[in-house]
Amino acid sequence: MPELVIRDGSVITIVVPPPNTVTVAPPTTNPVVLVPVAGPAGPGGLPGAAGSGYVHDQTTPSSSWVVPHPLLRLPCVELWIDGARTFTDITATVTTVTVAFPAPVSGTVVLT
Repeated sequence: MPELVIRDGSVITIVVPPPNTVTVAPPTTNPVVLVPVAGPAGPGGLPGAAGSGYVHDQTTPSSSWVVPHPLLRLPCVELWIDGARTFTDITATVTTVTVAFPAPVSGTVVLT
């Protein structure tokens, strides 16, 4: 028997009764056609260059670093101690990052 395979993988078996004629009728409901259309532009971003960031060098060893920054958003924070990336407790706001260490250290904070 002839089969018709639909795009979604469904298979329809076609049975043609005598006198071997097939009648094709349009669907009984209106088909839904989805056409992708670009929507309106979103709101503008904050001022500043793309990829702007801020670097703070903590030259005096301290167990708590308070780093004010000009980014006006929550930054991604990287901590570097003696050339190695380090992880510890961080609290960030749109204007300040506070870093807590178990012992006084010096290093660099990179905010992006």
